[in-house]
Amino acid sequence: TAISSINFPSSLKTISKNAFNSSSLLSITIPNTIENLGERVFSANLRLTTATLQSGLTSIPVGLFEGCGSLTSVSIPSTITSIGKNAFASCNDNLIAYFDGDKAQWDAIEGVSTSGLKKVKIYNTDYNVE
Repeated sequence: TAISSINFPSSLKTISKNAFNSSSLLSITIPNTIENLGERVFSANLRLTTATLQSGLTSIPVGLFEGCGSLTSVSIPSTITSIGKNAFASCNDNLIAYFDGDKAQWDAIEGVSTSGLKKVKIYNTDYNVE
């Protein structure tokens, strides 16, 4: 049976590399108790449409959502300071990242240009990632 959703226990601090690669998750919320994500944790997850990352994270690893062709919405907390290469590569062309910080915080994030992101909303203002 395919897993379409998961609840992470509050004691969990790390999700290992490739843990949910090519799974059948529909949406995912990473609770603020999670501090580390391995590379490509959710990559090639073709059914995933929404993802919410919360404030326990400071970085988005390489290839986190790479190849998630149905992903149209991801929420990124203001605690993020770096985004790994191809974190959002080969995702849905209509993917929008919703960032809960301000423009200066977004501009300070390392790796945005190689992340694969094309559109971001910061406080409901649209920006194209260049």
